[in-house]
Amino acid sequence: MEVMQVNVGYRCNLACSHCFLECSPKRTETMSRETMEACLAAFKTGGYKVLDITGGSPEMNPELEWFIEEGSKIAETVLVRSNLVILGLPQFEHFKQFYADHGVKLVTSLPYYDETYCDAQRGAGSYARIIEQLRALNELG
Repeated sequence: MEVMQVNVGYRCNLACSHCFLECSPKRTETMSRETMEACLAAFKTGGYKVLDITGGSPEMNPELEWFIEEGSKIAETVLVRSNLVILGLPQFEHFKQFYADHGVKLVTSLPYYDETYCDAQRGAGSYARIIEQLRALNELG
């Protein structure tokens, strides 16, 4: 096995209709730093190469930056699964530069190529905000 996927919490800025974990702004569960340390120890022991970070919105875990910094020291690749909408919120917009500075690979989904269907699944205005963040991230490289 080369990939270790770690779910760092169920808190999310969105409440998507397709989310099987039922992540939302109402959820409070987030992984502690202590548990993250245990995950990093298991990562080293298991000989993994890719640290795949997911959650509701991983950015809502207050320990995410620490986890990425530490994970970057031992992983060949750090990957974060983000809905991107969150990167447009003032308290989370710094993550765009943080991700670029740490060589994080971002994975996101655009649930539909048509704005109407995407917004129906993710919430009004989501499509436009995702596209806006994709453009901003592309500018950072």
